[in-house]
Parts: sequence; C-alpha cells; structure tokens
Amino acid sequence: MSERTDIKRAHILAGAREVFLKKGFRSVTMKDIADAAGISRGGLYLYYRSTEEIFLDVLKQEESEEDTGFEERLSSTRNAKEMLALVLAEQKKELLAEGDLTEASYELAFSGSESGRAALTERFEKAVEVMKYLLRRGIRSGEFRRTDPEETARQIMLIIEGLRIGTRTMQVTEEMIDEQLRRIMQQLLSED
Repeated sequence: MSERTDIKRAHILAGAREVFLKKGFRSVTMKDIADAAGISRGGLYLYYRSTEEIFLDVLKQEESEEDTGFEERLSSTRNAKEMLALVLAEQKKELLAEGDLTEASYELAFSGSESGRAALTERFEKAVEVMKYLLRRGIRSGEFRRTDPEETARQIMLIIEGLRIGTRTMQVTEEMIDEQLRRIMQQLLSED
C-alpha cells in the first residue's frame, strides 16, 4: 500500500471508531462512516467492502497501539508479582474505560459473524498466553503457589471477561473490580 492509502485508511478508521462508539456495531452503516470520514460512500468502498471489515481494522489498530506501550512497561518490571500487578492494573483500566469498543465487539460476535467471534477469541487467548507466561515465571521463582498455569490463566481471564461484561450491563463498580483483582493476587501468592 502507498503512504497516501495508509493515511486515508487511518482517517477512515478514526472516523469509524467514533461512529462505532456512539452507535455500537449493528446500527452503523457505510454512509455513517463515510460521513464521519468526510468522504463519499463510493470513496469509502475503494478502501473497504463492509462495516464489519472496517470494524475489524479498528479493533486491530487499537490492539496494536495498546500492545506497544504495555509491552514496554511490562519489560521494565523485575519480577512476576510486579508483572502480574501491572497486567491486572491494565485490565482494570480497560474495564473502567469510557469510550471503548466492548459493546460493539460483542454485538458483532452475537450477530453470527465468524470474524467477530474470532476477534474476541483471539483477544482472550492472547491474554491467556500472557497470564500463563506470568504464572510459569512466578511459580519457577517461588513467588506464586504451584498451580496449573493453563487452567489458572483461563480462570483469571474468565473472571476478567465477566467483569468486562458486568461493567457494561450490571453496574459493576470499581470497588467490585478491585476486590476481584485483589482475590486473584491473594490466591496466587505463595505462603512464604
């Protein structure tokens, strides 16, 4: 792709992100995105075939931006306990974030879209892999109790995913999130 194409796509994605934030996924049209990006529908179709394709690119772009800063902070920590605390703090920040695309992501997945389900699954599995790495490191160093890293990582991420949904649907509070994250940490720390 040319630099001009990349710039145009970035402009489209910025406008589309705002539309998806306001309207979710299901009710967004190509016209909505074209209007937000300040281009014609025909011009938009030169770059994208559907709102789903655009939304998936918006998600990829966000994930890429989040990963860059987070990986830098994670690599500067010294031990598994600090790393886990950083990961849980990052999760909390995402759980409490206004203006994220959680609801639109679930709308896409619930619409029967295989790519929508795949995007959610990929995000979840990536988080499980990070958690497994931290658990293995903490178990080896004696910071964490001996546990099955695979099973424990999945349990932790399922709790966090439940909190993610709960913050949008059941008024899960920051205090509730803090309590669950404290319990996760408490259950993992070894008794020295």
